[in-house]
Amino acid sequence: MTTPNPPGYCDECKKIASQLCGGCRSSLYCSRVCQKIAWSTHKHLCKTLQDFQDQNRPAATDKGEKYSRAILFDPARAHPQFIWLKSRNNCTDSIELDDLADEGGLANFTKSKFTNDHVCDKRIEFVRNKLLDRSIGHCIYISYRDNYFNDGSEFNGAVSGISDSASKYLHAWGGPIIAHSTNNPMSVVDLIPSDLRHIGDFFNSFKYSPVDKVDNYDDYYASSDSDDSNVSNHPRKPLKLSLYEEFRQILSVRKKMMGEKLGGKKVTAVRINCNGDVTVDNRPRYEACEISSSHPIFEQAATDISQRVDLPILVRRTPGSVDTWAKRNDVPTSMVPWVNTAGTFLNIGCQPERENDFPGYSWGFAPMIWQNSVGAVLVARQDKKDLLPGHVEALAEYIKEYLMPFFQKQRESEYCEDENLFLDKYYLMKEVGLERFEEYFQGWKLRQTDPVKQRTASPYA
Repeated sequence: MTTPNPPGYCDECKKIASQLCGGCRSSLYCSRVCQKIAWSTHKHLCKTLQDFQDQNRPAATDKGEKYSRAILFDPARAHPQFIWLKSRNNCTDSIELDDLADEGGLANFTKSKFTNDHVCDKRIEFVRNKLLDRSIGHCIYISYRDNYFNDGSEFNGAVSGISDSASKYLHAWGGPIIAHSTNNPMSVVDLIPSDLRHIGDFFNSFKYSPVDKVDNYDDYYASSDSDDSNVSNHPRKPLKLSLYEEFRQILSVRKKMMGEKLGGKKVTAVRINCNGDVTVDNRPRYEACEISSSHPIFEQAATDISQRVDLPILVRRTPGSVDTWAKRNDVPTSMVPWVNTAGTFLNIGCQPERENDFPGYSWGFAPMIWQNSVGAVLVARQDKKDLLPGHVEALAEYIKEYLMPFFQKQRESEYCEDENLFLDKYYLMKEVGLERFEEYFQGWKLRQTDPVKQRTASPYA
């Protein structure tokens, strides 16, 4: 049974509702006029809601797994559609929606075929409709590709189809987008057709900022650029502009700014394969790969120790890696395939002035998210210069084999009764630096039997 949300008000305006949609029985309207205006958008979900009831909900196959009704904006379609989105309990206070980056989610669509190695989602959440100045009653998440302007994603006409181009606060969206909901961190919620109005208004007011000084619902539309011939008596004006053209213009400008093909200059990075990749699939532990200079990895901060040795690197988990190994049936029972020790050690905390922040970065420890279920990871230089497998292997070994004993000795000294045996954190910091790592790197090369590793150029060359 669907429940109108929120009860009492018209989906299309700020008036009290007096009638209920006879089809989905979830959308409320103040008059036939509002219902008629809403129908062109509302009909796409209203007609299919009957196919997304409890009797059609997929059965859970694992403990904590659940399917909720979400809304997909597929670039290949003109209108949004309902889908079943799988989630599962991750811990005591949150849920996981890893399927967003899997096939049928934000990846592998017909016109945007990119592997999960390069697809990661970003999410924006809201609990209030800005234009109607009303609480929604639950939290709606908008999940989208974090690099859709550069990964070949198509313009999203399904979003444009429910947006109001008379608004000056629109954004040109690309790639698949999924709207889903919760009412607390551990409870997913089914979206209903009336939620599409709130989602549409989210897109309509996406670029709105308080500095725009739009004080109320009517001013929002009065401030929009439009001509009188295209204005309706209803607050929501008909579509008249083409966001597709704006989307293409943005891509064109970016291409000119880069002076190269869409996607950016190629950068040589390194993939650190997890135990399953190495043992079962026979991939090298450290594997060279190419990524775009606009890859989302370049939006994050460099790891602590890499900054200290003047070789700032970025480390990013490979979306889908852990899930892929969890589903495979060719893994030896004695093996945990998603373990990636090197990925963990590269993220060891090493800022003596920083307070310990469990489960985040702490002195001599990697954050908890880098200690469990790591999977394959991608590593790149922050300056976008080429990074070689030998550079990453030597750095990971330098941290694990050389620095960790110093961390251990320093931590143990904090519990010594003899104050003369106490070592402060700067005792270790003398071992962390460009000269120390360059010295270690040259020694690492001498220990190698592989001619390629023996000839690896210095990362500082």
